Amino acid sequence: MESDNTSKFISRTLARKKLGISSDAFILGTISNLYKNKGLIFLVETTDLLLKKTPLSTVIIGEGPDRLEVEKIIKKKKLSNKVLLKGYISDAFQLLLAFDIYVCSSTKEGMPYAILEAMQAGLPIVSTNVGAIPEVIDDKKNGLLIEAKNPDLLAEKINYLIRHPDEMKRLGESAKEKVKQFSLEKMINETKNLYLE
Repeated sequence: MESDNTSKFISRTLARKKLGISSDAFILGTISNLYKNKGLIFLVETTDLLLKKTPLSTVIIGEGPDRLEVEKIIKKKKLSNKVLLKGYISDAFQLLLAFDIYVCSSTKEGMPYAILEAMQAGLPIVSTNVGAIPEVIDDKKNGLLIEAKNPDLLAEKINYLIRHPDEMKRLGESAKEKVKQFSLEKMINETKNLYLE
């Protein structure tokens, strides 16, 4: 990947302004197509659980066929002002610094490029341990990994980070270091191979 190229990201203040989110809110974020295997309904459930303990919002950037289903669960849980579906945004990665924690709730995955970009942005990451994700994220070293389809565990790990800002910072910095080991070309080829298998 490009050498420590934080300049490809828009500042936190500007990114939040572009997304129309409060400058002082605690934000969980993800960049994800709205497909079933992205497990976004589990992310909505996780947000619901976390809100019982701490004020925050979840921002989902992306579009896809599962939008209605995701909207339905947001409505059912009365989270319309807490889970924000921002739709498709070109070059969405530039807005990553708007997030406090990057969350991947996928139930099935190749190598999500958005995770590599979140690592480049130095974000603490909580992700399911599916597909090739454990190849780039070492649990407790440069991110937190959990089993898929488990909103309780996802909420527990996120809540732990919220309560331990030093750990958030450490994981984000470690992620930024780790991602330097991966060349963009290598990642693209590995992803291609995964899809061909």
